[in-house]
Amino acid sequence: MGELLEELKRARARYTGCLEAYRDELRQLSGEEQRRQEYLQGSASVSLEEIRDLTSREFEMLIASLLERDGYEVQRAHGGAGDRGADVIATGGRGERIVAQCKLRRTPSAKIGSPEVQTFNGTARPDHQATHPLMVTNVRFTQDAEAAAARYGILLVDGGVLRTWATFGKPLELPRQ
Repeated sequence: MGELLEELKRARARYTGCLEAYRDELRQLSGEEQRRQEYLQGSASVSLEEIRDLTSREFEMLIASLLERDGYEVQRAHGGAGDRGADVIATGGRGERIVAQCKLRRTPSAKIGSPEVQTFNGTARPDHQATHPLMVTNVRFTQDAEAAAARYGILLVDGGVLRTWATFGKPLELPRQ
C-alpha cells in the first residue's frame, strides 16, 4: 500500500510539472500572438498580397528594410545589372555578411527551382564573401531547390517564412556560425 501511495505522489508531481510547463507555454504563445496582432495593426506589416504587387526593386528594398529592422546594417538595398546575384547585402555585429538574392513572382503557384539556387551559389561566397547566403521569394521552392540549398548552405526564405518576417514582424533566424 505504501508503494502505491508513493507512486501516486510521484505521478501527481509529474502531472503538476507538466501542467505548469503547459501553462508557461500558453502564456508564451499568448504573448507572441499579442505581439503579432499589434505588429499586424502597425504600418510596418506587409502582407503577401501587398508583396506580390511590388516591383522587383521594391521587393529588394523591402528585404533590405526587414534586415535593417532586425538590426543589420545594409550596404546594398537593391541589385541591378551586374550585381552578380547580390540584390541585398547587409552586415551584422557578429561579423555576419548576408547576401540576399530576391525572387519575386506574381503567380502564387510559381516555384523557384534548383537552377536559380545553383547560380546564386556560384557567386554568393566567391564574389560577395557571404557568411549567410539568403534566397528570398514570395512563393515556394521546389524540392530540388531545397536539396541544393541544403548542400550549399544557402538559407531559403519562402512565402511562409516571408509572411512571418514581413507580416508578423518576427525577426529572421539566421543559423549560428
